[in-house]
Amino acid sequence: MGASLTCRPVAVITGITGGFGSALAAAYARAGFRIYGLYRSAGQLASALTAEFPGQVQTHCVDVGSSLEMTVAAERLCQFWGRADVLINNAGITRDALLVRQREEDWDEVMRVNLGGAFHATRAFVPLMKDGGHIVNVSSYSGLKGKEGQAAYSASKAALLGFTRTAAIELGPSGVCVNAVLPGYLPVGMGPRAIHAAEAAAHASMLGSLSDPAEAAEFVCNLTRMRGVTGQVFCLDSRSI
Repeated sequence: MGASLTCRPVAVITGITGGFGSALAAAYARAGFRIYGLYRSAGQLASALTAEFPGQVQTHCVDVGSSLEMTVAAERLCQFWGRADVLINNAGITRDALLVRQREEDWDEVMRVNLGGAFHATRAFVPLMKDGGHIVNVSSYSGLKGKEGQAAYSASKAALLGFTRTAAIELGPSGVCVNAVLPGYLPVGMGPRAIHAAEAAAHASMLGSLSDPAEAAEFVCNLTRMRGVTGQVFCLDSRSI
């Protein structure tokens, strides 16, 4: 993109320090966007992204589940860039436990971040989409199929699909497209449990492989260039639905 930095579109990405968040940041940076990345932890990764793309990436530590903090984050963006063209609601957490053993506070926290975060971010940043825009909500295969030990996470990601479709209906007249992606199992976690989950996902894949974070991020970036697609759910996976 040949435009000067101040004329480039702005992509807001929540959960930017996660594995998929970092892949999204790289994809949008290569596409010439300015990036406003929101994160809750792993601040050193946020600093690394800022250093990798000087002047192109701004980051802000925020609790996406807080309406007040998201309002402040949007006001901060308005002050130094004045616009938002794309919003990627990517932030998410898990608090895995069997349903009958799930602690109420863990259930509430997953809903607050995974579903409430998308709600607060959408309300905060849509007013900055003055010429229309695109919102992509990152859901999960678990939101479609369910998964043992992930009642809270699966429920939050399933609810995000209903949120996506309703937001698409309400924001369409303003020229804002809203879609959801299910990026498949991404090999970005660490530890024995993540290794076991990755092996299970690869076994369930019709291709015998895992999804590629960079490839999924490129899909999202290309999707947000389209002006006539909204209210859709895209499953970027090779497991049977």
